[in-house]
Amino acid sequence: MEELTHRQRALMSLSHQEADRIPIDLGGRVSSMMQGIYTQLKKRLNVITKNETVSSFQTINDFDEEVLKRFDIDFRRIYFERGPESIRLKENFDGTYVNEWRITIKRVGPYIQRISHPLAEATIEDLKNYPWPDAYKGDRASGLKEKARSLYETTDYAIFADAVNGGIFEYAQHLRGMDRFFMDMVSNKDFAEALLDRVLEVLMGLFDVYLNAVGEYIQIILYPDDYGMQTGLLISPQLFREVIKPRLKKLIDFIKGKTKAKIMLHSDGSIYKIINDLIEIGIDILNPCQPYAKDMEPEKLKEEFGDKVVFHGAIDQHKILQEGTVEEVKKEVHRKIKGLASGGGYILAPAHNIEEDTPVENLIAMYDSAKGYGWYPIRC
Repeated sequence: MEELTHRQRALMSLSHQEADRIPIDLGGRVSSMMQGIYTQLKKRLNVITKNETVSSFQTINDFDEEVLKRFDIDFRRIYFERGPESIRLKENFDGTYVNEWRITIKRVGPYIQRISHPLAEATIEDLKNYPWPDAYKGDRASGLKEKARSLYETTDYAIFADAVNGGIFEYAQHLRGMDRFFMDMVSNKDFAEALLDRVLEVLMGLFDVYLNAVGEYIQIILYPDDYGMQTGLLISPQLFREVIKPRLKKLIDFIKGKTKAKIMLHSDGSIYKIINDLIEIGIDILNPCQPYAKDMEPEKLKEEFGDKVVFHGAIDQHKILQEGTVEEVKKEVHRKIKGLASGGGYILAPAHNIEEDTPVENLIAMYDSAKGYGWYPIRC
């Protein structure tokens, strides 16, 4: 097969077809890198321009084109930069700030922590009067349509629309407090469902504004909402199906009514027990396929779900990229390609954002090995 364009390659993989090689990704909210390691990488690659942008999470949003081309990355991204998580309603003297959800945010090292839960003591009546973010207030999508159209018409890259916000499940926890919301789902279910419905309403409005601008140009859109931990789900499969799944389906149906793009769910941890549920309601791509979480072995996932869902990620950023040798990194990439790439349906990327203390040579080895091993037919 002759070498394809980046977009052709991505579309074939998303359709569970073998292209010329596997698509490779770097960037966005969940597959990027911290600012410090990026500075080291640019120095190693002798990239001296400063065209990148940094997110509020201190990860790189837009990478320098020279870096992306060096690794032959198949995707470019559009960001919804005026979402409620990013907007600061108030800056406090101690360095904390209040976002548009009225949650107080504190920076801890390169990360952020949500240190207030404004609905911790709320009742259902209080939800009616809460100052929810208004998706239609202001010009949240300014310039996005023009940028998406330009990427679509003047480049051959697949276009990835990053998230509008965190997900309905995690934002209910942020607003209420994790412990309190988990108790609500069992013993105060009317309140839990009312809170989820209000968060869902906000997110649907945000997706409406976003996709009105970029929906005709994009190939993938990200929806992040963590359901797993290292050893299993955060809640039982039954509770997920009863409380979360119907609302997630409503959101997915809404998104798919506005774009032909595939929906990628980001959920850390072991989500094996609900993968069929996610596929049933329309999730097209799973990220990050956390490889050392329980029941998330790549070969197992590919065998059971590989004809129904695309896998994105799977290269462990902790045990392998941070702590491994260059040879161990190469073997990891080799194994993941062998386990996930056959028949298409795999996009290689780190299983999460690459941390500051990752050896630069490991990072380079990952992407060079992906390009070296990832040609079809797979010969790993």
